[in-house]
Amino acid sequence: MSTDRPFVQSWQWRYGFLAVLLTLFVWNLSAFPQLLHSHVAGRFHGIILSLMLIFNHVGAFCVPTGRFKTGFLIFAMAWAVFGCAYIFTRGFSGFL
Repeated sequence: MSTDRPFVQSWQWRYGFLAVLLTLFVWNLSAFPQLLHSHVAGRFHGIILSLMLIFNHVGAFCVPTGRFKTGFLIFAMAWAVFGCAYIFTRGFSGFL
């Protein structure tokens, strides 16, 4: 018999991690004006990656069940595919 407790999906996890992801997004947006006029290949990577994480987290944990949840998860997965395609075609120079 295992003594491990199962992971509890509580409101602290849902909204606490959402706050962390939104902070990451705001931090990436604050650096965006300096990168906008530069010719760095990965200048949009942080914004796209943080939006990927936000959409997937909101779709998985913060949206009630039903058709809206299904639609939002499809949108989140489509954004994740777009984000991965963008990041892998533009290279990783923005992360270094």
